[in-house]
Amino acid sequence: MFTCCHAAHAESQNHSIATSQEQSTQAIKVDISITGIDGELKNNALAYLELNKHLNDPHFSEAWLQKLHKKAKKNIMEALQPFGYYQVSISSSLTKESDKLWQAEYAVNPGDPVKIADIDIVINGPEKKILRFCL
Repeated sequence: MFTCCHAAHAESQNHSIATSQEQSTQAIKVDISITGIDGELKNNALAYLELNKHLNDPHFSEAWLQKLHKKAKKNIMEALQPFGYYQVSISSSLTKESDKLWQAEYAVNPGDPVKIADIDIVINGPEKKILRFCL
């Protein structure tokens, strides 16, 4: 009988620990601020930002927040490349405002976009004859 009660008590404790962990991880709130870019650039940066993608994950934790924050600069740089921005500089900070509120700030300087003036395409091989008629 003691073993049965002990097992039930242990199960009850494990459940309360799991519930406590779920509540603590779900309660984390992160305000994300991206400055220096607007419109399509900002929308794409938010879409690429892994931190933004995982905010509503039930297993989100402070450790995960810090890991994703470290990846944020790379995420934002990759988000701006389709628009021609390859010399991006970013200042970032992650601040704990209160017990469950964090502020992630990213100040982006996109630099000048790379513009392509001319493109020369050379096709070699058997495809060259076929494509000559298509162009």
